[in-house]
Amino acid sequence: GGDPHIIIFDGVQYDVHVKGELTFLKSTDPANDFTVQARTVPVKNHPKGPAVTSGVVVHKTGEPTIQVSLGEDTDSAHASVFTVNSNDCPVQLFVDGQARDITTGTGLTDATVQVKGNR
Repeated sequence: GGDPHIIIFDGVQYDVHVKGELTFLKSTDPANDFTVQARTVPVKNHPKGPAVTSGVVVHKTGEPTIQVSLGEDTDSAHASVFTVNSNDCPVQLFVDGQARDITTGTGLTDATVQVKGNR
């Protein structure tokens, strides 16, 4: 996989081919600084080097800042390792800059994560 695929609120779809720090979402309300930022990097060992999202940060003043990142490898600090399609995927969670175990904890009971297909 690669080339992060983004669907915006009006249904328009984009494929992101650039690598670097990106703002995926930013409030247009001057009183609301809600933002979603992401980092994209080249896919390792791929001849064409497509981009893949390696981290996402969600920020709003007065709320916890949440960061989810892919670890470099299964030995990455604070990473929980998930197996997807027989591949190990180290995932790191930070809340206000502090590492947290992504497999435990408490939170909102109505929070959901949507997974499409086998990703």
